[in-house]
Amino acid sequence: MTCVSGAGFRLSAEAGAGADRKRRTQLLVRSTSRCGIRANPFLEPLKAYYGGSMSTRLVTFEINGKKISTQYDRTKLRLGTIVFVRFSEGKEPIAISPQSSDGTVPYAVRWIAPSTWHVELVSEFKVRPEFAKRVEDEIGEYITRREIDTALTVFSNRVRIQHFYKTSELGNNPLSVVFTVLERLHVCRCLQQEPVRKALFGYDEPLISYPIG
Repeated sequence: MTCVSGAGFRLSAEAGAGADRKRRTQLLVRSTSRCGIRANPFLEPLKAYYGGSMSTRLVTFEINGKKISTQYDRTKLRLGTIVFVRFSEGKEPIAISPQSSDGTVPYAVRWIAPSTWHVELVSEFKVRPEFAKRVEDEIGEYITRREIDTALTVFSNRVRIQHFYKTSELGNNPLSVVFTVLERLHVCRCLQQEPVRKALFGYDEPLISYPIG
């Protein structure tokens, strides 16, 4: 049998009343906002305290290493969401919108840090030059660098930016196969180093044959 004191009932009632007051306040703020009441000396402190009815808050977007902080509806931001960025003549991001308009560029949400509402945007998937160089180092005597760049560009264009955050989007791309082969070849070279071969004492051959197979 559980005993609860009168003080416990009071604390529970007070907590419930506090939550109820908060709900009523938020309902009041929502109602007045929908009715077009914008400036009210009584409601403004409540909006500041409870966050108001609006989900539009400060969000910091990062685009190609450049950041812009602006008010945005956070409920409309999810991984893969497409937003539209307007740039200045100096290629600086100056506005973010959920709607397309003349002069804007589509970007997809790649990452969201909800603790700080830092949002990373990408417009396309690009292969780093170092990756292309690794491919060239391995097969450069059989194919030209231009052909390598062309093939990697074709593979990169298959990556859909609205799905870029998904592991499967790259996992199902031929680039994943190319990367795996490069890594296996690197392992084989490490196994063929003299100190490693001596330590393995004859077991290096099956280890090399397995990654290559």
